[in-house]
Amino acid sequence: MHRELGNIKVFYECDHAFHHTIAKAAKHPGATTFVNQTRLQLTRVRSLVVVEQGHMESVIKEHLQILKALDSGTIDQALKAMQFHLDTVYATIERLKNAHADFFVDKK
Repeated sequence: MHRELGNIKVFYECDHAFHHTIAKAAKHPGATTFVNQTRLQLTRVRSLVVVEQGHMESVIKEHLQILKALDSGTIDQALKAMQFHLDTVYATIERLKNAHADFFVDKK
């Protein structure tokens, strides 16, 4: 169990570093600020989902697809990979909101 918790901590750190690096490389005003501002919210979501079988592996595969596309310079593939990743994240958040409503505040 201790080894698994260590892997989760490394996953959190790598996941944040990945998002921060992409935002910084984008050179878009506010991208890095946005990543930093959403870190706490993402950490809460990660804490609910990271223990699910195969979740970390799926996220790593999605990140690798994004990196592969960026590295090859195929912007359309990078955009598709990023959109797929974001769609997956949003779907996961919706699923978690339904399963753990007490962890989320609806600001409607």
